[in-house]
Amino acid sequence: MRRLLAASALVAAATATPSSQVFRGGVDVITVDVTVLDKDGRPVEDLRPGDFTVEIDGQTRRVVSAVLQKADAAKRQAVLAPERFFSTNNAPVVGRKVMFAVDQLQLRPGALIPLLGAAHAFLDDLTPYDLAARVAFPPPGPNVQFTTDKARVRDALRMELGTASAAQPWALDFHISTSEAVRISDREMTTDSGVPGPETARVLEREGCPADILPPDSCVARIKNQATATAQTARTEGRLSIAQLESLIDQLALVDGPKTLVLVSAGMFAEDANALRELVRRAALARTTIHVVVAEPRVTTADGGDQGPRNMTLLDRQYELEGLQEAAAGTGGSFYRPGGDGDGVFKRIASAISASYVLGVEARPDDRTRDKVAVEVKRKGVTVRASSSLAAALPRAPRPMADTLSDLLSSPASIAGIPLRMAPLLSRDPATGKLRVTVAADVGQPGAPATEYGVGYVLAAADGRIVARQASVQTLTATAREPAHYDGTVVIDPGTYTLRFGVVDKDGRRGSVARELPAAAPADTAVGVSDLFVGRVADALSMRPAVEPHVDAGALALYVEVYPPADGGRDWRVLFEIGDGFGAQELEDLTGFVVFVVQHEEFFFAGDGGTAEGDFSTSWFFLG
Repeated sequence: MRRLLAASALVAAATATPSSQVFRGGVDVITVDVTVLDKDGRPVEDLRPGDFTVEIDGQTRRVVSAVLQKADAAKRQAVLAPERFFSTNNAPVVGRKVMFAVDQLQLRPGALIPLLGAAHAFLDDLTPYDLAARVAFPPPGPNVQFTTDKARVRDALRMELGTASAAQPWALDFHISTSEAVRISDREMTTDSGVPGPETARVLEREGCPADILPPDSCVARIKNQATATAQTARTEGRLSIAQLESLIDQLALVDGPKTLVLVSAGMFAEDANALRELVRRAALARTTIHVVVAEPRVTTADGGDQGPRNMTLLDRQYELEGLQEAAAGTGGSFYRPGGDGDGVFKRIASAISASYVLGVEARPDDRTRDKVAVEVKRKGVTVRASSSLAAALPRAPRPMADTLSDLLSSPASIAGIPLRMAPLLSRDPATGKLRVTVAADVGQPGAPATEYGVGYVLAAADGRIVARQASVQTLTATAREPAHYDGTVVIDPGTYTLRFGVVDKDGRRGSVARELPAAAPADTAVGVSDLFVGRVADALSMRPAVEPHVDAGALALYVEVYPPADGGRDWRVLFEIGDGFGAQELEDLTGFVVFVVQHEEFFFAGDGGTAEGDFSTSWFFLG
């Protein structure tokens, strides 16, 4: 957003022509994301294409390129990046995208508390351009979409989570682990209800038959029934966890670039190998690496203590965690069971995601029919992590413009395919008293021919809820000196928002830009000022706001609104200073008139720049 005092610098800077971008055509390679770690868990950063060996369905492919991507480069750029009133995707800083996801199904309230300190430190160590998010599934739970505001994510992590019942689940007749329950329900239910199979006999021998179960031979039937219920619950929760995780990953597929998913879970029973392969395939399509952090479930005894049930080993934790281990390994991630506060775990994840390689691998016409990819490095003592599915490397088939635009507007990061500059301008809506957001954008390069675009924007609230969406197909035309222009307006309540703007052309090229938008209402006890609108005069008394208009022989329009205090009456004055400071010479060459509007009465002040004064409640002016 820009204020009135920035007007001089704005007009002076408007003469600059945006730098051109070079767009390269596709080459006959597929890309593979790879992380290589040394024995201490630090990224190896000196590898060349010849150091990698890539096999696709067992056949070795030539590695054409190996590009190292480091997080500290984004940190250095962020420190040097100037604050600007508009956002651009011209040479955007590429930050990492890290999502914290919490599977609440087996998580009991309080289970995250020991990990919070380490998780907060992990967030604090991200660069200013890194994006972080926080979700919980199944709902309800906190949901913070990708943002550079790490404080919002930290606050969401502190929220109480967990849907597992606080009442101990062992207040039944027998202590039967998940693995025992599955074996009994699969193998021994068809036998006579009073005849124990091998697994049932072991439970009966270990547990004995409670005295209150009569006759005693009914203990066998009770064990089988309890085992069936336990196995069914584990399978249902496992299928639900996988389905919820797949849905989350499908949403991440709409976000461009590689993503890191830090999954906190107490367990995920997954005996269906096909379901796990599908999960890994979807994660590959989404370019998402899953790092699992296990939060041990709190299990209580029947008397309300916290020592756990008798023979705690019967929980068979390894059996319950195999699905999480396979999901992490299949996506190129890691699996951790922290014994304390998790500080070491999060430091290892932070180190692993601080640098990675994007490999360009020789492509073949039949790659779409292939499935597996394996990456090795010709160096001893290193660990190589990459998705085991080829789906991540394959180019996507062309899609309709509307679908591509919808996906584009779901992505929180800037995409530089089509050059964009976008400025949100705030003013008060006279009809409702709410805030009006005017979205002004420059699209493409000066001198470009008229082009049909899918163009639109999304305004999302702090909780991720979409409050406004606009999408349409428009033909935009550039001039010799200025890019094509777009503007649109929406009325909102005060709050904190994220504004995403994007365009798609008929050839599938895309461009997008995102910006945090704090929208505060003017205070009732103080004078408020809208943002400064600068643009071209469309007719005698109207204008189109621009991001950075050029100064030439045509008329340049400036517009601002001033809001008096609610009880201030008209006993106050406003002074506009024009041409003071940087760019004063440019403004001194402009002559024209200023228009003030006071309760439907118009007062005209002629002038050659300099100053203008008046008593008024709402004002706007043109300088031509």
